[in-house]
Amino acid sequence: MSFFLDQASTDFNPMAHYNSEWFLNVLKIDTPKSLTSLESLWSEMSVKQVSSWLNHQGVKDADVATDQIKRLLNAKTSEQMDQILEEMDDVSAYCAVRIIHIRIHLCDLDKMAASTHKPTKHLRGRSMDLSAVDNTGGVLDTKLIIQSFLDYLSYTHNNTTNSNLPDTMAKFRELLSNINLRLVSTVHPNETERSTNLQHYDYILEKYIEWKRLNESLTGMPSQASEYRTRREKLNQLRRDIKAEIEGVFQSDQMRPNPISVESEGRRLMQRYSVIFNVVPFQQKFIKHLAKEAYYLFIASVLSDKPEFVSKFSELYEHTKHTRTDRLHTIKKTLDSLNIATVVPRVDMPIIKFGTWKGGDRDGNPFVVASFSNQTFIEQKLFVLEHYLNIVTQLVDKITPSTTQIEVSDDLLESIRSDRALFPYIENVKGVEPYRAKLRYMQEKLQNTVQRCTEVLKKAGETTRPLMSSTLLGPTGYNDSKSLQDDIEVIYRSLIKNGGKSQARSNLQDLKILVSTFGIHMCSIDFRQTSEKNREAMLEYLQITQHESVQNVNYSKLPESEKREILLKVLTDPKLEFNPWLIPQMSKITKDTFQSLLVFSDASATDSNSVGKFIISMCQNVSDILTTMVLMRLTKLLFIDSLGNIKSNHDVTGLFETIGDLVNAPIIVNDLLNIKLIRHHILQERDARFTVMLGYSDSVRDGSSLASDAFVARTGLELKRVKDSINKQHDTNINLVYYRGRGDTLPRGFGGNIKKAILSQSITTLGEDHTEQNRYLRRYSSESSALDHLWNIFSAHVSAVVRELHPDWEVFQRHFEFFGRLSNIAWQDLVRGEKGDAYFSILDKFSILPVLPKCRFASRPVCREGVKYDIDNIRAIPFSMDLAQMREFTSAYYGTGTAFEVGIQLLNNVSATYKILQSIAKEHGAEQALSTFESNQKLTKQTDSTHDKQIEDGLKALIERFDSVELGLKSVAQLLVDSEKYPSAIELLQTMFTNYAPFRYSIENKEMALGVRSKEIVDEYTREANELQRKVLKGTQDEADLTTKWLTKIQNKSTLDKSGPGGRLYNTPELRLLHKLQGRFLNNFTKQSEKGEVARKRAEELSIYVQMTILAVSEGLGFGG
Repeated sequence: MSFFLDQASTDFNPMAHYNSEWFLNVLKIDTPKSLTSLESLWSEMSVKQVSSWLNHQGVKDADVATDQIKRLLNAKTSEQMDQILEEMDDVSAYCAVRIIHIRIHLCDLDKMAASTHKPTKHLRGRSMDLSAVDNTGGVLDTKLIIQSFLDYLSYTHNNTTNSNLPDTMAKFRELLSNINLRLVSTVHPNETERSTNLQHYDYILEKYIEWKRLNESLTGMPSQASEYRTRREKLNQLRRDIKAEIEGVFQSDQMRPNPISVESEGRRLMQRYSVIFNVVPFQQKFIKHLAKEAYYLFIASVLSDKPEFVSKFSELYEHTKHTRTDRLHTIKKTLDSLNIATVVPRVDMPIIKFGTWKGGDRDGNPFVVASFSNQTFIEQKLFVLEHYLNIVTQLVDKITPSTTQIEVSDDLLESIRSDRALFPYIENVKGVEPYRAKLRYMQEKLQNTVQRCTEVLKKAGETTRPLMSSTLLGPTGYNDSKSLQDDIEVIYRSLIKNGGKSQARSNLQDLKILVSTFGIHMCSIDFRQTSEKNREAMLEYLQITQHESVQNVNYSKLPESEKREILLKVLTDPKLEFNPWLIPQMSKITKDTFQSLLVFSDASATDSNSVGKFIISMCQNVSDILTTMVLMRLTKLLFIDSLGNIKSNHDVTGLFETIGDLVNAPIIVNDLLNIKLIRHHILQERDARFTVMLGYSDSVRDGSSLASDAFVARTGLELKRVKDSINKQHDTNINLVYYRGRGDTLPRGFGGNIKKAILSQSITTLGEDHTEQNRYLRRYSSESSALDHLWNIFSAHVSAVVRELHPDWEVFQRHFEFFGRLSNIAWQDLVRGEKGDAYFSILDKFSILPVLPKCRFASRPVCREGVKYDIDNIRAIPFSMDLAQMREFTSAYYGTGTAFEVGIQLLNNVSATYKILQSIAKEHGAEQALSTFESNQKLTKQTDSTHDKQIEDGLKALIERFDSVELGLKSVAQLLVDSEKYPSAIELLQTMFTNYAPFRYSIENKEMALGVRSKEIVDEYTREANELQRKVLKGTQDEADLTTKWLTKIQNKSTLDKSGPGGRLYNTPELRLLHKLQGRFLNNFTKQSEKGEVARKRAEELSIYVQMTILAVSEGLGFGG
């Protein structure tokens, strides 16, 4: 009643006013229900949802519990949180976790919608290229793609002897034909959020963006218009849909009821391609346009000193609106009017292709077996063919020109006649509509192929017998992508030639681009297995067959040179062949290795594009690569022709994962490429491209983040040196392709910005492969985010390809390695020996580590062997999960502060440091190593200054980490000489930060890691730590403080940025509370474990759920996983 009185005078008579006539009167059309944010919508819903949940859980007084939860969630200080938690029971605390979980996700979706909504208004316009700009990172800035193209053209034209325009354009066309990326989804088990819940969140985001766009469209529209009412109701329906999804996700389980299978992991990935299919054609078209625009702009810039060109251009341009499009069209008209011939560069090759480890990653996952590989090949083929079928079905009713109105090509008519002979039973084909006729026949071929794949798929998961070849069915279907592409092409050319250009370049061109990108296989599947298992499989088979190469030979004891000699003889042995009847005699692992390789062989013979690269994990020698090639020879993935040359459609690459592997990679690649047989194969069969895979995650785990960053950069540079040397020595033109095995979180080498990650590479090859994991794959949840992601990757790649290194890059890299080695020493001291045991006991007692196998979010085991938790056995992903959950992040920063503290003292006092080097040289009889430096007076001058023992011991430990004492002495002495160019070591580091991308990226990532790290939360978890554990924890805090000190100096600022990936803050009360709740449930689990099985099991379930929530939130926010 007060509502009415507030709006009326005191003598207002409700009975007289609100009479029958008033209620029958139609009032003004209402505006849509408000939706200011997803978080506010949840707040509106939460009271009823929480009350229902508490009642279902049997809470006696739900109102009291609700009030406690509300006060807890509004608490700002740690003391307030602790006080309220003392009053709460476990069920109420559990409910608080669920609320925080959904609130954090919805807040993140609010941010994503805000960032995605505005750009989507011009995603289909040329202004999209502006989204590639990032002007915050100096050497990590991404340029516009068109600007990178123009930079390349200008540099090539100005720095080539006797260059002319045709030569420059020829090189530009060569660049466009060779620059490409392959994005490889690894399907690693690092996504703790259930797929069911992720689908809820994806749908919420999609509908919320749609709501924002539709709501914006009402601006200025008369409310009485029928379209206004239609859109209003659509908005209200979208709001209801969003509420339903929020309700659904809150009422769903976070924990999976059963362990996730590799099949489920694969299906989770497959759905992302529905989005990718929709965005790839647009990106390809737009890049083609940018290349064309760059071409004309550069020609105009070259001709700008010709009066006749400038005069004509000015005359035409004055009559335009001076837009970007007007400028381009005017250049074309000017060139035409002056009869200047042009040949526009074509972008025919797919700019980005896709690969996967699904069905092929056998490194440590016992569930990826031959039958699963079988299933994966066929599932992918079926999935992409069904998509093509949907497109062709739509095109049948879209491309409808009639021969009564236009001409068509003879090629099209001949193609239709051939199809008519194959499908005489199709009667509803109109002869006067040839395009529809051709598309109808294409539809039939696709339907037949889909049906065959569906039938074969029913058997695939149950047998190791290769089945990919069974999907072929002759001329009534599509047996390869070329036949489908030919059918599309004949329609496309006819339309272009006969006035149907717009129809050709619409949905038909989209289909053409999709088929050139995905073929009829969808993604090439890589085969990955450890070198040890490959070696065991090969030796076992050779021993069973009593091959002469292994008779009376202890192969494992042979030196590397003799292993290579044996393997090359086996590889080229004309009598070598595989006997499948011997498979039953093999051990389990060897049997599955050969069965899986036979599945890959069958797939390759059916469609070579369906099989990707063969990756050797833990590759440490040339023999590891040759061993894999022998296995491929046995299974007909590789052949030896009559001239003794290798024939294969697939690359073989070592994966260099640890610091030691990265150091050895250039040596291994040099030795391999010096083998004539291998070199000839790469030149003749692999388009002169040789792939090398660099590991990021394991090198961080193995050596520390700073060391990993330094040695990944070093390996890229050294491999280029090797490539250049090989080409010069043998007069060849081999090119490298770097395969980047980058993780997707800070403890695994990724700082949350894919553009900066790509630009941080010391060397970027024209073609590159990049692994994509958890966070990357989430970017394919909507078309807007997928397009933005692909655009960022390609724009950064082009920027990195065309840039030049700083003139002092060699000095910078030597110092980067120096500090990386010092960091590695500190890291090894933490994670090995007695201190290492204490460090892992902290994870074992206070993190999710011991219950990870019970969390049911992964098919792959946590450890490489058994359940032994140490730095060598634990996998990189679970390790980073533990660090994210505890907010410790040790591997992402540890050793950095010590490295700079020790290293800068050594470099600032060169004479004292050189005295130590002389002492070490004398001790090891290696004085000759310093002979070339003895004439340097700055190094050898007499001085009374000395380093303290800690610094001296650090230098000695550093020298011992080199391959030889002599090499270590020379390397450090060279650094002392380098230091003469700069007033001090810190000024050198500041210059490196400004001008050397790998170093800048590394420093920025350490800053983000410290922004996410929380001493308060670490202390919360480790209240019950013992004395040794507390000593280790104090050491990590001291290292964090030391790292903070030097990061501020290197970046020349007073304090560090406290934000983590994506600019988010991680010291919010909400996150602190979540960690407090987790600490509570961990302690409860420990206590209840002693009170019987029932109490232990309940406490374990709650503890695991809360810990899984922490991981899910950390993944969503960008710092975990």
